Amino acid sequence: MQLFGEHRVKRALLLAAAVTAASWAQPVPTVSSVLNTASNDAAISPGCWVTVTGTGLATSTNSPDSAPLPTVLDGVALTVNGVPGDLLYVSPEQIKLVIPADIQE
Repeated sequence: MQLFGEHRVKRALLLAAAVTAASWAQPVPTVSSVLNTASNDAAISPGCWVTVTGTGLATSTNSPDSAPLPTVLDGVALTVNGVPGDLLYVSPEQIKLVIPADIQE
């Protein structure tokens, strides 16, 4: 009977360790497309809205509660030529942002 009890404890500890390790693991972002939100094509310029799609882009879904738009949302930040973009929406599969108006093309 004691072996069964030890086995259950070990199994519970292994399960807890697996859940904890999974919560620490961050997904590797993979971008599949970057498109102009208005035209849904690849024509992107400073000041336009852009939709980035892929996987592992964020760990949760969120959008800001008010203006001004943040440059970091739920730990997600995107830069264009080193300039942070304003974020409207982040999720594991999609990010919407404004391309900074003051970037060098």
